[in-house]
Amino acid sequence: MAGGFVSSMIKWTAEKLSILIPEGAHGDGGLRDLQELQTTMQRIHAVLKDGDEWETILDHSERHRLKELKDVAYEADDVIDEYGYEVLRSQIEGLVIRAGNCRRKRKLEEAGGMSNQAGQLLCDPAALPVPDELSKRAREIRNKFEEIINCWEKLRWGESDGYRRVDLHCGIRPPSTSLIHKPDIHGRDKDRENVIKMLLSENRRRPSLVSVLPLTGMAGVGKTTLARLVYNDPKITEIVSLKGWVCVGGELDVRVVTRNILMSFTDQACDLTELQNLQRRLMEEVRGKRFFLVLDDVWNHNTIIWDSLKAPFVSAQSGTIIVTTYNAKGAQVMQTMQPYPVEPLSFNDSWSLFKQSAFQYEGSYAREELLEIGRNIVRKCGGLPLAVKAIGAALRLENDEDKWNDILKSDLWESDSMKGAILPALKLSYDRMPIHLKQCFIFCSLFPKEFVLLKDKIIRLWMSLGLLRPDCRKSIEEIGHDTFDDFTDCLLEELPESIGNLKQLRYLCLTNTGIDKLPESICNLYNLQTLELIMCPLKKLPHGIMKLITLRHLNFQQWFPICMPSGIGKLVNLNTLPRFHIGSDDWHCDISELNDLVNLRGELHISGLMNVSSIEYARKANLHNKQYLKVLRLDWCNETSSQMCCDHNGSSILRENHQFAEHHSNVLESLKPHPNLKVLEIFGFPGDTYPSWLDHGSFIKLVKISLNGSTDGDCKFLPALGRLPSLKTLSIKSMQNVRRVGHEFIGREFGSSDGPSKRFPSLETLDFDDMPSWTEWYGIESGDFGSLRELKIVDCPNLSFLPNISSTSLTKLEITDCNKLVVSFVPSIRSLTLKGKITEHIFLSTRMPSLRSLKVCHSRDIRSIELNKQSIKSLEVLVVHDCRNLATIVGFSDLKSLKLLKLSACRNLKFLLDESIPRTLWQLYISNCPNLPQWEQIQLKKYKNQLTGNQDARDEDLESLAKLSDDEEETFQRLREIALQ
Repeated sequence: MAGGFVSSMIKWTAEKLSILIPEGAHGDGGLRDLQELQTTMQRIHAVLKDGDEWETILDHSERHRLKELKDVAYEADDVIDEYGYEVLRSQIEGLVIRAGNCRRKRKLEEAGGMSNQAGQLLCDPAALPVPDELSKRAREIRNKFEEIINCWEKLRWGESDGYRRVDLHCGIRPPSTSLIHKPDIHGRDKDRENVIKMLLSENRRRPSLVSVLPLTGMAGVGKTTLARLVYNDPKITEIVSLKGWVCVGGELDVRVVTRNILMSFTDQACDLTELQNLQRRLMEEVRGKRFFLVLDDVWNHNTIIWDSLKAPFVSAQSGTIIVTTYNAKGAQVMQTMQPYPVEPLSFNDSWSLFKQSAFQYEGSYAREELLEIGRNIVRKCGGLPLAVKAIGAALRLENDEDKWNDILKSDLWESDSMKGAILPALKLSYDRMPIHLKQCFIFCSLFPKEFVLLKDKIIRLWMSLGLLRPDCRKSIEEIGHDTFDDFTDCLLEELPESIGNLKQLRYLCLTNTGIDKLPESICNLYNLQTLELIMCPLKKLPHGIMKLITLRHLNFQQWFPICMPSGIGKLVNLNTLPRFHIGSDDWHCDISELNDLVNLRGELHISGLMNVSSIEYARKANLHNKQYLKVLRLDWCNETSSQMCCDHNGSSILRENHQFAEHHSNVLESLKPHPNLKVLEIFGFPGDTYPSWLDHGSFIKLVKISLNGSTDGDCKFLPALGRLPSLKTLSIKSMQNVRRVGHEFIGREFGSSDGPSKRFPSLETLDFDDMPSWTEWYGIESGDFGSLRELKIVDCPNLSFLPNISSTSLTKLEITDCNKLVVSFVPSIRSLTLKGKITEHIFLSTRMPSLRSLKVCHSRDIRSIELNKQSIKSLEVLVVHDCRNLATIVGFSDLKSLKLLKLSACRNLKFLLDESIPRTLWQLYISNCPNLPQWEQIQLKKYKNQLTGNQDARDEDLESLAKLSDDEEETFQRLREIALQ
């Protein structure tokens, strides 16, 4: 590429050589050849540095010499990398020899500082002779450099030739987010007020519908900025319960966008991949809520695609979607409101924005000559704020009047193909980017337009190509995040043994391949930084994996354990390791090898914990020093792993010991994580007590906990969780021996005087499942569970009563297979779902004056539903599905507010022919009820006008139907068909 690229490449290559050959090092002739090559490259860099002459050097021969220099620089880089590989191989082989067969006896530091970057791994590189072949190539490359220099008389330019910018902080526009810095925004207050006024007016006019407002305008005019202003305005925030922002960045992929909407609404990762499951989850998330969503940078002209994306929102109470798009035709497909056109800024607003970008603050470096040139530049930007900011940033702190005039008089402004567009401004901004940013940008340009680039993968590719500049203050990944976004996967059919010959390979992606075994030769890739194994049927890692000491990202599916050999703990640079599986024999790693993996971040699933035979090993895992972990899963289940690994006799040996439960309780006690943790999930825990650290005051960031017991567990009490201040989601399952849930769970001593402190202050969702021995729930005081919205009780056959939860936020209750449970007075419940084995007494005993929807399904033993008059005054939706022995619904004629009635798979249900539907009913849906067709025809004929209704009524009808959708596939498909119609 340009001379600046050549200069940077030569500089970086010389710096790599400096690491390999420290100053003052002495060696054989081969070493001198490398030192002389280094001197030559440093001299060339001194002449070329800061040049960006593709735009300033017009002579063909000079361009040809630049290309020659670039080609030879690549050759030099290859030679240096190959010598570095030889040094690294020598050290790793020495490490393996020293390690011998002594598993877990020595730490990685014995190898001489193996915990840093590859360049810091080299202890005494000068002591390693340079192979003759590399020495010969170094001499040839040096001769090529000198030949080019001798032939190039015009190599040394003057200070006035071409552009010179080294530390220009001008970046590429990343995917948009909702974050906003208001001092950077000019001229949009009136637009913000207009848009908010439109949205509030539409919400009052159509309060139960989803409104779509497109913001239209050309690229760079400020549509995203206006959307941010509206998104963050208090008038919007105070009327909605869900907000989300998704940067679509092109054509609508319904599956991808739906997944991103879910993650934006919940602030949680989403593992679902099928559209059907994603839409179900989204429908549940928005059910009964008011939401506000921004879809930024949408290109769509397809009505079917748009309708499919909107389908899950019918379950919301109301919603507003703002779509930013440059295309008027696309806006017509999506809009329910007249699009709002975003116009260019006025000159005064553009000028204010330019001064802020170019001068940092009012009056800084603002000489009158520069101000006048700046005004003329702003006029050429045509009111496009992105262009104004880009040019202003390019000129920031630039005091040279000639450089300002160069931009003003550039021919790019007059280009027919670019006139009136944003490209001239951005092209000029690109010309003045620092070299390392240009290289990253140009690498991304190699991919086709609209190609999906995944952020983490593009960063790892940049790393592997050496495009990211090291910084002692930040990790290389953080530098990558600061630099740009996006990348894609590659495909392979098989991995040959010869893969080990690719000595300089830094990035290897085997995603979506059929590879089930990695050759041992892969362990010779000492420079490998990233190994992607997503969706690979891989069963185990090669035994020599510990030699890949520069590996930073080992990525595979966390839900399928991969057998890991001993020595995995030597990969101390690992940032990404989704799952750590513990084996039970000497071939496998043990939990203590987590000790030195302090750089792990994101999610970690530790499986095979049943095979931990020593409490000391568990302590050595040092989970408390893993400060970058956000999600931790601790897994004792062996069902899946037994199919994957060779030997699991260790667990059976432990089971014979009477201290089995106590042992695993101590193991869990030793696995205390760092306080930065946000999500904790424990599976198959066989112990008798949960750890004391769960009630520790330091876990103020925990927002989700899942506790899953096991058939082997002997735990009789739940842990104290009520004092966790940020806990929002709690799931408790398979606690086979828990009989009572009381003060110990709340975190309040019985009879204590610890004041009116509220317990579970932030909890929104609470699930209990598979607790066959549970009989009592007590200990709740006024103010506890103050934020609880949803309560689920599943498969708790001996629980008789629910405690009095006074929270006014509790609006949804679901009870499944609890045949003794009776619910009394719960005034705030709006949605009640009853499934499976339930008692008929629950209908009469339940007093829920706010109840709007009732669903009863799969309850095949009940014969009668006798509705409590105090619970049906506001009932709008009644769904009864798969209740085979149900014969009557008592109180049907008293449903004075019912709008939707759905009856299905109730083969014994009957109504008297003269028994009429409520006059408020809008939708009647009956299927697979053999005794009801005649009654249904009478109702449809008699109340034809009432059941068809006007369009607004039909819309609300569809909304209600979605809210009470069954889990059954046929019902879900029916809902989708209705919604799309």
